[in-house]
Amino acid sequence: MEVIRPAVEGTKNVLEACAKTKGGVKRVVLTSSTAAICGGRYDEGIVFSEKEWASEEASSPYGKSKLQAEKTAWELVENLPDDEKFELCTINPGFILGPILQGTLCTSMEREVPMVPNLCYPACDVRDVAGAHITAMTSPTAPGRKGVQIGD
Repeated sequence: MEVIRPAVEGTKNVLEACAKTKGGVKRVVLTSSTAAICGGRYDEGIVFSEKEWASEEASSPYGKSKLQAEKTAWELVENLPDDEKFELCTINPGFILGPILQGTLCTSMEREVPMVPNLCYPACDVRDVAGAHITAMTSPTAPGRKGVQIGD
């Protein structure tokens, strides 16, 4: 299944539409993933931050899609003309768990787990992720990658 191109193009399309409002959009909060930060780099013994990018070579197709979509977002915003610029924040949660909105199962929820494998997932509660989005949208210190160059 092709996941990289739709993720990158979808992100690009939304952000370009925001830019066309010529100042009508002040800030965008992009939901990314820990896969964009640490995908393929789990045993390097480092503390990951906004300065890190996943390993393109070692990432899964999903991880590559998140990595490339987020990099595309930062590059696009950085290169916008001043009259089209808006602030960008990204939220990079791990595996999101919690109550579902519609009260019924959906495709993402229809999974059987015949055994419990020995895996480690950085799990987040969906309500905490929602709270992070609200903070990212309202905090004056949220936007940007805090002195990080896009190519880093």
